[in-house]
Amino acid sequence: MDFTKMFNDDFGSQDWKDKWGVDWLSNFENSEIIDNNLRISYIKDHFGVRQTGISFPIIFKRTYNELHFRYYLNFENGFDFKLGGKLPGLMGYDSYKCSGFGNQPNGSNGWTMRFMWREKGKIVVYAYLPKSHNGKYGGQKWGQDISCDTIVEYDKWYCLDQYINIGTPNKDDGELKVWINDELKIDMNDICYGYENNEYFKIGGIYFSTFHGGHDKEWAPRNDSYIQYKNL
Repeated sequence: MDFTKMFNDDFGSQDWKDKWGVDWLSNFENSEIIDNNLRISYIKDHFGVRQTGISFPIIFKRTYNELHFRYYLNFENGFDFKLGGKLPGLMGYDSYKCSGFGNQPNGSNGWTMRFMWREKGKIVVYAYLPKSHNGKYGGQKWGQDISCDTIVEYDKWYCLDQYINIGTPNKDDGELKVWINDELKIDMNDICYGYENNEYFKIGGIYFSTFHGGHDKEWAPRNDSYIQYKNL
């Protein structure tokens, strides 16, 4: 089954929120629609989810054991990567709180697997996961980088394709695969997404959350910067 979403002029409206399963939308003023692309502003000297970029959770009407999530993005010329920033990714059901501020998953309340850009345009998956039994994932103060072995360039469209299979509760057999422009970059099958077989363990939404940061001004861009998104 395929769900394809285009950004259009009703973006941000109550009708759009109802159709997309969006409970809340922050920093709407940092967005505009250009030819059905969502253009997001990352404001000079601003950082963090409260100050810049845009954030909203998309909550699915049902949960899934496996899912592909794909979108396209373009870092406009002059984008200041600075120390890094967040990009959209899949999450457990209603699990957006398991991200940022050191809110580590406890094995029963979900997980998030957003993408992130790092210095000089390096792309990673920024994982908030419960502790795995193999000791590879979770248990850190902040999220954990999983390298996508990719450095992006200005004014070039990139397709980020994320596949997750949650595997078995309380076992290190969950999968993560990532393709960038159809090239396989990550292929893992030793992740624990949760200890209990509840709705939070399963794939239940997308966390469309993007901003510079980081937790202090060192992450803030030195100039106004822009990313365009399309074909969610």
